[in-house]
Amino acid sequence: MVKKSHKTIYSCQTCGYQAPKWMGKCPDCGAWDAFVEERSSVAFSRRSASTISGPPTAPVPIDCIELDMELRLLTRIQEFDRVLGGGLVPGTLVLIGGDPGIGKSTLMLQVLFGLADQGHKVLYVSGEESNRQIRLRSKRLNTVSPNILVVSEVEVAAIMSMIETTQPKVIVVDSIQTMFNADLTSAPGSVSQVREATVQLMLMAKKSEIPTLLVGHVTKDGAIAGPKLLEHMVDTVLYFEGDRNHIFRILRAVKNRFGSTNEIGVFEMKDSGLDEVANPSAVFLSERPAGAPPKEPRWRLLRRRKRVRVPERSPQRWQPMGRSSGATRGARASAIKRHAGVCAERTGRPCARDDLRIHAFAPDARGR
Repeated sequence: MVKKSHKTIYSCQTCGYQAPKWMGKCPDCGAWDAFVEERSSVAFSRRSASTISGPPTAPVPIDCIELDMELRLLTRIQEFDRVLGGGLVPGTLVLIGGDPGIGKSTLMLQVLFGLADQGHKVLYVSGEESNRQIRLRSKRLNTVSPNILVVSEVEVAAIMSMIETTQPKVIVVDSIQTMFNADLTSAPGSVSQVREATVQLMLMAKKSEIPTLLVGHVTKDGAIAGPKLLEHMVDTVLYFEGDRNHIFRILRAVKNRFGSTNEIGVFEMKDSGLDEVANPSAVFLSERPAGAPPKEPRWRLLRRRKRVRVPERSPQRWQPMGRSSGATRGARASAIKRHAGVCAERTGRPCARDDLRIHAFAPDARGR
């Protein structure tokens, strides 16, 4: 009897749940009409997994494992290194997600330049840009270095061959949703393609101890596109967030096996790339209006472990609100009471029955 070389499965494109037959509703995440037929090569999956993982190893007692002094690679971008916990750990797999146009590729190119400027050979793999486009963007960002190797490739097997030949110190894959395995019939970006590409890159990183950074797309809900298993396989998950209409960006960690998740990094987007904002409080307090009281209270915005202060007028006495209602954006609902007291004190008009709408935002490039 001849065994089938291909196996047909149905995968949920939202969470990665697999079933032997098509279903209208995913029993795991509840998504409707999300199952897609996929055919995978069973023989290739087993053979490729054994080849990448290397020879079999034997278990050893944990107290017998030798530990040398932990040497992390510093990118010379202090905000990025701090969020990672002090730099890149050898063999780590980092996933960076964010909205389109937020600056993920710009950040990765600047990170590689910081490493290349120290004499490290790094590899930038792009599945969305050509080599010429990367060169033009690098020229604009002033991140041109002979130690940065760039290639436009999407096939995982070819990328593995390049890594083995060049032996880079750090690898960036932009993006993981564009990678594909030729032995899978599903389209690039599908659950099976993303999972297979991530597994091969993870095994490569652990075996060779090359830090690998994966750029990931996000869905309309703000989550990283692909199966949830993707976030479980990596060591660190970073989100690069911000409003494209404003100049400030925030880098935060939601998972970090080698550091704390209570740190954030603040960047300012400019024509020449991303600049670190070491003291965000000074930026916001610089917009303090002229003639403001010298002891004007500040409003502390707690974002993870970094406190960002912005100016705020606080009342000297509290005014009752009565039956009024309020809505806020960018601030807590309790701010309505404070601002209502400010309005009543400054105008001399009671606002106990007024409806207030408050919108707090960061200043833009012109300081507005």
